[in-house]
Amino acid sequence: MNINELREELETLLVAELGTYKLPNNTTTPAIYVLDTGGNVPTDWKANGLECIIRRSPTSRNTNGSTFDGTRFNKNWQIYLLQRDTGPHTLEAAVSRIERYFSGVRSFALPVAEQRGVKEQYSVRIPDSEDWEDRLA
Repeated sequence: MNINELREELETLLVAELGTYKLPNNTTTPAIYVLDTGGNVPTDWKANGLECIIRRSPTSRNTNGSTFDGTRFNKNWQIYLLQRDTGPHTLEAAVSRIERYFSGVRSFALPVAEQRGVKEQYSVRIPDSEDWEDRLA
């Protein structure tokens, strides 16, 4: 799976839960964004409700297992779900939907930086080990 496929899958899966970004030209778009490590959503985009941030590249971890071909690594996509002060509270529903849809998901709550307008946030790791096509039915 590549980053574009993952973003599309998540946007479709979370259509009922995602909040919106209000852009400088007063239009809105779903609050889902792909970032490089250390990157930021544009500061003039205002998030409302649930925001989904996807790390552009999956992380690789040694599984402590060896094969005949060498060491085995697992790749995980890193997702951050941030529940904003404004808008409906849909974080639990989004985490539950992701956990049911993708196999082997790990999720956990993260500390909240209240000064940024975040009520609650989760880190979600999705293993990149399956073909998830045609699962949105």
